[in-house]
Amino acid sequence: MKNAIIWVLVIVVIALSVVTFLMYQKVETLSTDVSDLRNQIALNEVKIETVNTDTEEEVPPSRKKMVRFDPEKMKIAAEGIYEAVSSDDVDLENIGIKVTIEEGKAYITTEFDKEDWISQMYGKPTEVENQEITGFSGKPVMCFMAVAGQDINPPTLCFLMDDGTVEYVNSKNMLTSEKYEVEGKLGNLKNIVSFEYVSVSDPNGGGYVSTVAIDEEGYSYDIFEIVK
Repeated sequence: MKNAIIWVLVIVVIALSVVTFLMYQKVETLSTDVSDLRNQIALNEVKIETVNTDTEEEVPPSRKKMVRFDPEKMKIAAEGIYEAVSSDDVDLENIGIKVTIEEGKAYITTEFDKEDWISQMYGKPTEVENQEITGFSGKPVMCFMAVAGQDINPPTLCFLMDDGTVEYVNSKNMLTSEKYEVEGKLGNLKNIVSFEYVSVSDPNGGGYVSTVAIDEEGYSYDIFEIVK
């Protein structure tokens, strides 16, 4: 009887040892799985952070937030009441020229037949295609065709520079002289971020369209009051 009890105890001890061993293996497996899961989560977090991280770079004036025209913040103006107008109200379909900016260089192309009335508006100049405009003191980032008056007139080309200044040239003078260079800086303008067309109501009656340059603080400058 005594031997039987001993054998039962031995069997119980062996069984407990097997169960303990199996439980240890299970715990080890679970621990490995948890570690792998943590590593995967960490990798995913790194991935997310990498995707959402913005690279800091210098933002040129042409990419800054658009500042809209405010008639209460005119710094250089003619006599009269200024109001904003939509670019759709300014006829640029018959302007006859196209200016492009590529890698910091400006090019002009005429888009008229030498015998049509648009050509006559420019004095029947020689037609050009991708003619480079030179003479800049810096790098132009955009060109705005500034117009003024009651009828369609050759625009003044206003080039926004990468330092926020503006350089310009009268398109008719440039085409008729065949001297494809800017005339220089537009006054003492600085920190310019946008341009807009405006209507000016003459206090003596009538009115006309003009163009303003707008700086980053929202102040506007009538371009044709500077170049007149």
